[in-house]
Amino acid sequence: MPPKQKSKSWEELKQAGNNCFKTGQYGDATNLYSQAINALEKSSKKNPEDLGILHSNRAAAYLKDGNCAECVKDCNTSLELFPFNIKSLLRRCRRLRSSGALQARLHRLQDSSADRLQHRGRS
Repeated sequence: MPPKQKSKSWEELKQAGNNCFKTGQYGDATNLYSQAINALEKSSKKNPEDLGILHSNRAAAYLKDGNCAECVKDCNTSLELFPFNIKSLLRRCRRLRSSGALQARLHRLQDSSADRLQHRGRS
């Protein structure tokens, strides 16, 4: 019977994910960050800031791999856990801007504001 392997800590999984990310292995990085998230969630040392950073890292891997929907989901989760994570904010904006979604939202907001101003003028 082979010796039982010690499971890796979330920190080791995160570092392995970082190494994969640096070498362009984004799918592997995503998988390792997912494992790190699961390990940390099961840990008694669960820290929202650490979880937020892991979600942000996985979002970066998703973005590089072209999985934009999952990138935005992870950015949102990261920001719920760690509200002032600038990397998550930037990644989410970059993703929305590249898809045109940010521009569309801005136009809707401008149209809505213009409609309210016109309606106010008639009252």
